[in-house]
Amino acid sequence: ALLDERAKFGATEVARLGRKALDRSAGVKSPEAVEHTITYGALYDERGKLLWNAPTFSGAPDLASVDGWHGGRPSATCFDLAYGGDQLRAIIKEIDAPETEPQSRYLLMAVSRHEIDKDARQLKDIGILVLVASIGVSLFLGWLIGKRMTRGVEAMASAAHRVTEGDLEVRIDAGVVRDTDVAALAVAFRQMLERLRGLIEHERRFASNAAHELRSPLTALRGELELALRRPRTAPEYEQTLNRVLDDANTLIALSEDLLVFARASVVRAGDKAGTVRLDDVVNGAVAASVVRGERPSSIVVDLGDCTNLEVEGDRSELVRVLRNLIDNAIAHTPEGGEVRVFARRLSMDRDSVRLEVEDDGAGVPVEVRERIFEPFVRGDAERERSGAGLGLAIAREVARRYGGEVALGSAVSPTRFVMRLVVSTSPSTPS
Repeated sequence: ALLDERAKFGATEVARLGRKALDRSAGVKSPEAVEHTITYGALYDERGKLLWNAPTFSGAPDLASVDGWHGGRPSATCFDLAYGGDQLRAIIKEIDAPETEPQSRYLLMAVSRHEIDKDARQLKDIGILVLVASIGVSLFLGWLIGKRMTRGVEAMASAAHRVTEGDLEVRIDAGVVRDTDVAALAVAFRQMLERLRGLIEHERRFASNAAHELRSPLTALRGELELALRRPRTAPEYEQTLNRVLDDANTLIALSEDLLVFARASVVRAGDKAGTVRLDDVVNGAVAASVVRGERPSSIVVDLGDCTNLEVEGDRSELVRVLRNLIDNAIAHTPEGGEVRVFARRLSMDRDSVRLEVEDDGAGVPVEVRERIFEPFVRGDAERERSGAGLGLAIAREVARRYGGEVALGSAVSPTRFVMRLVVSTSPSTPS
């Protein structure tokens, strides 16, 4: 392409200047890169006979002996030409002759293949050098960027490995994941780790407290049995011992049931769907269970108002147990001759739920346990003399939350009030 452009330029110059253009061809400026190579030029008539040649091309051959001259017409492409022991790259162009010269003339323009090949080799070497350098730089930059991007992932992987080995105090340096795409993942990982530490600590406390609560009745049970075996006893004495052992066994059974209910209530399985149950059915079942189970009679007043026929979401047996726990707690703290009041109401700002309130005339909740009253095994000093393990309120809150509700302390002073919020069902009633 470069030689073709040079030949066109030379043909134009010959048409304008005549043979002078051939005399100056070695120094004529070219618009392309071949301007610094030796140019060979010759002028021919329409039969291919040599008319003139440039000083650099003395002894130029006739076109009849040139491969680029086909049947008296020039080839449109470049061709190789041997000249004086050198190989040339040549092309033939027809010169636009004026009307006063009816004969056509042709210009042969050639350059040394040695110069062209040399330039081509230099360009090839430069291209290879640039390619190798660019590949090396690209690989280095890719490694550097990849190292920077994966630094945070590697830190998190190392931290996760340490967590699997039991190290819950591992920390992820904020500077390692700063300004990377894993910064959000690192924040989520830290939050998950904090949550995991809290859950494990909670489980440890729960296991410790459960073991402590189980140890007391088991120790009493063992003491009764050892005492009964120390010497022969009469039948009434054995009967008295067996009754005490039975009481301890019942205490263990009740505690085991409470622990099992609390463990189940704390786990919400994917796909679990709550049924629906009438509110008055829940209240009546809880009141009946408390009256039968109560150690001393108490007056229980129930007022559901216009909420009697409401249907709430949840399992009937679990909701009855929750409300019974609240009523039992109220009965235990109600003085002789007092009453426990159970009533329901719907707030105008929250028509999707109903509030069940259990109120008693007791002394109120001790200040030291008000903030922790819904934690497992938390009891006031006076309550430690009772048989309960402090799981009733914890179970009530967990079960209520499982069905989208809540249990809270409405009033810590007399009259003491606990509030249970339940979700009102909008679907047809289904068996629970």
